[in-house]
Formats: sequence, structure tokens, C-alpha cells
Amino acid sequence: MINNNFLQVIRDQAFEGLSLLEFLHLPNNFIRHLPQNVFHPLEKIVWIDLSNNDISSLPENAFRSNTKLKGLDLRKNPLTKIILPAGNPIRSIDYLLLNDCDQLKEVKLAIDVLNITLENSAVETLKISGSVQSIRAGNSPLTNLDLHGATLNVSFLSDILCKSRSLKQLDLSSTSLDTIQLSSGDLYFDCLLPNLKILKLSNNNIETLPMGSPLFGSKLETLDLSYNKLQKVPLETLKEAHSLQSLNLDGNRLTSFEYKSAYDKFKNLRTLTASENNFNNKFYNAMVAYSYWQLRASDSKAQNGVEKPKGQNVTNVVEESTKKNETNVEEVATKKSITNVVKESTKKNETNVVKESTKKNETNVEEVTTKKNETNAEEVTTKKNETNVEEVPKVTKTPVEEEQKSQCIWIWITVPIIVILLVALVWQVMRNRGSDCFGCQPV
Repeated sequence: MINNNFLQVIRDQAFEGLSLLEFLHLPNNFIRHLPQNVFHPLEKIVWIDLSNNDISSLPENAFRSNTKLKGLDLRKNPLTKIILPAGNPIRSIDYLLLNDCDQLKEVKLAIDVLNITLENSAVETLKISGSVQSIRAGNSPLTNLDLHGATLNVSFLSDILCKSRSLKQLDLSSTSLDTIQLSSGDLYFDCLLPNLKILKLSNNNIETLPMGSPLFGSKLETLDLSYNKLQKVPLETLKEAHSLQSLNLDGNRLTSFEYKSAYDKFKNLRTLTASENNFNNKFYNAMVAYSYWQLRASDSKAQNGVEKPKGQNVTNVVEESTKKNETNVEEVATKKSITNVVKESTKKNETNVVKESTKKNETNVEEVTTKKNETNAEEVTTKKNETNVEEVPKVTKTPVEEEQKSQCIWIWITVPIIVILLVALVWQVMRNRGSDCFGCQPV
């Protein structure tokens, strides 16, 4: 125990050689900084008390060697944030004391925590993805508690939420929460949640809603009960939730629901979803249509500043309209939902248009392709013929044929000349003889 000693600095591995140490008390000092390996050799340490010091941050792996640590006291330190991520050597801790940490705003724990105390601290957001048994947050501004996916090792939910009066958002989805745990148990005044606005209970094992639960208070605005095992939702269980605006009942086992009474009771209700239940089509379609007109009336009120019609009046209008126009009612009743029908119809029309357009385009493409192919074939044939005509090979003559042709030409030229010369020679001879005879003188 080294308390009240004005201790300011602790060296790295200051406790080396004390491997058997189980309890380390360092409260009421002036320690500001913790080295990365300050607790490295303390493999058997069970409890570390660092309360009432000046520590503003914790090293990421400050406790990586302290796998047997069960208690960590960090009260009255100027810490601003604590994060113990997944993969940390510390898998679980029994007590995490963060009381009176007036600068601590956020705590994120991916480990199992048996008890965590935040009383008189400044924590606003607490996220635990491991298991948890008790959260004490009296006189703290805790507004957002995220236990999504955590394991609740409790008999009653009130054991966790006791003294969390400032809580505004609570996420208990995917925690395997059942009806018994959701029940109030031995509730005390400090376990009420008067400021809770958003409650998420989806993906659990809830079969019925308990009466008088502090979770369904007067300021509750959003309630998500989707994907549970609810067979009915009596409105009496939500009688205090006067401010309810959104109710999600998707993915349950409901066969009926007092939707008209719900709109009468919850004047601010704008969103009611209940798909993937066991309703028959007629009931479900009537509920969807009624919800649609309620939303229209609410929007009209918001735009025109006119008071929203009371639920009973809207009911009478719908009933009178139903009697006057059975055909419209049947059409509405046959639709699964106005939105879904519009979407399905739109998709179907788009599909048909696409199919028709595709067929038409295919026909046009085939025709264009045929014409184009014929044109191309003609052009190709014409070009080919022209090319063939142009490319008719010339008849080449052999040298012998060339020589014979030359000889023929020579004969045809020389023969006439020789004949002419012979004729001329004969004529000259005969002339000369004639002149000799006629020129003779008589004896």
C-alpha cells in the first residue's frame, strides 16, 4: 500500500520482481502518467487501486499482463475516455469503479463486466458488447446506454438499470432478453426511467410485454419490438407511453392488433409497422390503409395548422366510406399495402415494358440486321465481282509463240515486197526487149 505519499511518477516496470503481488494500492497521490509496461510483471495481480490521482488517460495495453485482474478502481481521476477493445488480454473484470470522474464522457468495453459504477461521473455514452450484470449511474448524465449484442447475466433488467434516471436512449437488441428479464422484478423508485425516449428491444425472445414496466414511460417516443416472439400486444402494457411516435412490430407472431385503438390512444403516433406477422390479408390490408389515412391526416395538420381529427372521427369516416363504396374497399382489401402494391405494380409494369421493349427492340434489331446483312452481302458481292473482273488474269504468251508471231509478221511484210519487186523487174525486162526490137534499123 503506497497511498498518501505525494507520489507523482512511476517508472516503467517499477514493480519488476514482484510477480506474486496480488493487491496494489496507490490512491491519494499525484500520479499523472502511467507507462506502457508499468504493470507488466504483475501476472497474479487481482486488484489495482489508482483512485484520487491525476491520471488523464490509460495506455492501450496497460493491463495486458494482468489476466487475473478482477477489480480496477479509477475513481476521482480526470479521465476523458476509457476504451478496452476486443482482443484485450483482460477478458473479464468483476468491478470497474469510475465514480466521480467529472471529465469522463465516453466508456466502451468489449469485455465482460460484472459491476460498473458511474455515480457522480460525467459519462454520457456507455457501450458494452460483452456481458454485464450491474450498472450504477446515479447522479450521472448518462443518456445513451448501448448494450447491443451484450449478454445480460441478470434475473431482472432492473438490476442493470437501477439509478439510470437520466437515460434517454437504451439499446438492448440482440441480447437474448426474454419476458422474465424484461419484467420489473423488485423495482424501487430509483430504478424508474422517467426520461427514456428511444428503446430498442429487437431480435430477442420476448413473448409478452409485462405490465407496469418502467421502460414504457411517459416520454417514450420510439419503441422497437421487431423480431421477437410476441403473440399479442395489449395496449394496457403501454398505457403510460403517451408520447409514442413510432412502434415497430415487424417479424413477430401476431394474429391481431388493436391498431385503431392505438391511434386513438397515442395521438402523436406516425409510424406503425407490423409486417411479417400472422395476420390474414384482409386484416393486414385494412390496417395498412387505416395507417395511410392517419398519416395523411397528420401531414394535413402539419401543413395547414388544423388539429388532427380524433381517432373515432377518422374511424367513422372510414366506415362510412366503406359502406358507400364497397368496390373501393375490396380493392383496398385485396392490396397487401398501398406502398407495396404501387411498388409491385410499378415493378411489374416496368418488367412488362422492358420485356415488350426488349422484344420490339429484338425484332427491330433482327430486321435492321437482316437488311443490313443483305445490303452488306450485295455490296460485298458487287465489290467481289468487280474485283474479280478487274482481277481477271492476263494471258501471257510464251517466247516461242512470240517468235512465231514475229515470223508471221515478217513474212506478211516481205512477201508482198518481193512480189512487187519481181513484177517490176519482169516489166522492166520486157520493156527493154521491146525497145530493142522496135528500135532496130532495117538492113
